[in-house]
Amino acid sequence: MKKTILLFVYFLPLFSFAQTTLEFNSDIGLFNSAWDAQTLLNSLQYIDDQQKQALLNQLNSENGFVVDINNEIKFTSNRFSIAFGNHIFSYGLFDKNLVQLGLYGNTTSLGQSFDLLPLESKLIHYSDVEVGYQFDDKFWAGLSFIAGHQMLSAEFLRLDYSSGQNGEFLSYDLLFEGVESGRWQYYLDSISEFEDINNLYNTLGRGIALNFEFVEYISDGTLVIKVQDLGFVRWNENTSHYNISTSDLLQPLEVNDFNNIDTDFLVDKLDTLENLIDPYAEAYYMSLPTRFMSSFTKSINNKYADLATISAYHVLNVYTTPRLSIDFHKLYKKSELILGYHLGGLEKNGLQIQYLYKTKKVHYNLFTRELGLYDMSQTQALHIGMGLKFIF
Repeated sequence: MKKTILLFVYFLPLFSFAQTTLEFNSDIGLFNSAWDAQTLLNSLQYIDDQQKQALLNQLNSENGFVVDINNEIKFTSNRFSIAFGNHIFSYGLFDKNLVQLGLYGNTTSLGQSFDLLPLESKLIHYSDVEVGYQFDDKFWAGLSFIAGHQMLSAEFLRLDYSSGQNGEFLSYDLLFEGVESGRWQYYLDSISEFEDINNLYNTLGRGIALNFEFVEYISDGTLVIKVQDLGFVRWNENTSHYNISTSDLLQPLEVNDFNNIDTDFLVDKLDTLENLIDPYAEAYYMSLPTRFMSSFTKSINNKYADLATISAYHVLNVYTTPRLSIDFHKLYKKSELILGYHLGGLEKNGLQIQYLYKTKKVHYNLFTRELGLYDMSQTQALHIGMGLKFIF
């Protein structure tokens, strides 16, 4: 008891004479670089040829999606901070030709060959405890201790397809690597029945990450550079690995009598696939979705806006091109309205908006990276974020 009192007396000045804040931050985002919401909704029903063409016309040669969900509680006093967060991040990349094959089969690809890469997807669910320190007015750094909950990684390193001129054969050549940690069917059952949902937070991996922020005042403006989740998770020895390498030439079966079909061929094919899918268990190191952010803000002395910000945002090994944006700030007595435009990343170009309201003791923050929600025919994403900060 005496030791506890001594420690309290020792650290009391840190919390008594310094500004203390408590923050709650949350955002959820679903983004894709291809289809708008209306086209996707139309495709949930019967898909005719017109709808198939609508799906294909909106695709680029390479396409992707991102799911990004973050929740955090952060306590700051003096130069020290501690934060508790939970994060779900998933992305996928796919080729336009693969979607065409899925919609039309080989009828539109007779006599053609395709390289169907990229085709990959990853999902990671993890929690972290971050301890940070503000070294001076320009530099802050934090160290995060990671608890990995679930993970999936699937990637085709080779996926070649070809079809005969008259459809007399199909051939493929593939190389696949997959890794998973977690009992996925059990998790889905738990969520649907709201039972044992705490199993979603079992610790199946542990890791560490670095975070830092650098601020510099140059050319009458403010330059900010951030790096978040520069680290990894080591998933335990029960992690399942799948490595598949195969190629085959498929020819149509000639059927003269439906009552006398030779099933040996089909059984052999199924046995071959079953033998190929032979997972093994081994520990696995997985990089976190490391994010690089930079921005430059400067006064513009305009009647429509007081400040302008140019920003770049990149997720390492996920984005093919960085996400770039420009924002204009309008300052009011207690609030700030920020309206901007973004391009790049794994999402369609569009508008974004943020609103901040500040009192002496409480700060509110509401924002979205997708302002097209009012028009379903133009919306390719769903995103909303909010923040609440108490000052003591």
